[in-house]
Amino acid sequence: MALSASRGSVTCPWWLTVALLVLSALSAFPQAPDCLSCDADKSLTTTDASGKQKSVHVDPAAFQASVHAVLGCSDCHAGVKAYPHDPAPAKVDCGQCHADAVAGHRNSVHGTAVAQGSERAATCTGCHGDAHTLRPSGDPKSRTHRANIPATCGSCHGVKFVMEGRGLSTQPFESYAQSVHGKAVANGSAKAAVCTDCHRSHDVLRAG
Repeated sequence: MALSASRGSVTCPWWLTVALLVLSALSAFPQAPDCLSCDADKSLTTTDASGKQKSVHVDPAAFQASVHAVLGCSDCHAGVKAYPHDPAPAKVDCGQCHADAVAGHRNSVHGTAVAQGSERAATCTGCHGDAHTLRPSGDPKSRTHRANIPATCGSCHGVKFVMEGRGLSTQPFESYAQSVHGKAVANGSAKAAVCTDCHRSHDVLRAG
């Protein structure tokens, strides 16, 4: 015989009674906050490992337009269990989703430099931009859109003090900009060679 709970002339199935009790119990606990209710604050900052203040502001509109908008905050910030965040969230591991790209970068000239302690070597966000505003590569606004690749690579390889800090020169980038390929890209060509066509992207290796 099926169990039921009665109230007056109304009979409630047992499973609905249990569900209502569970919902009632859950309502006694505070619900997880909407992350953007805080992170949308432009004045919000945190202190990084080096002691420097940095902004943790997230623009809701920009995030909704990003490739990561389909994800929840805790999908990337997996260590966040409660609010306020104590201890501070661990650094996001892009390899959770992008294992092949991260493995390629780890063995690349850029990844090797990062492992050696370089603060200027290319990282995921260094090339792709902030994860909260990251556009797909097919979007003309993306830093990794084909037309924008030279400018993205040039943000390091075209800056003298950055390259000289690693004992390198900006000459290769400057030569590219004056080459038939560089000029064609600057004039809007979608077929002319860009940096990643010859050097690849995540797994850039030294010529040797």
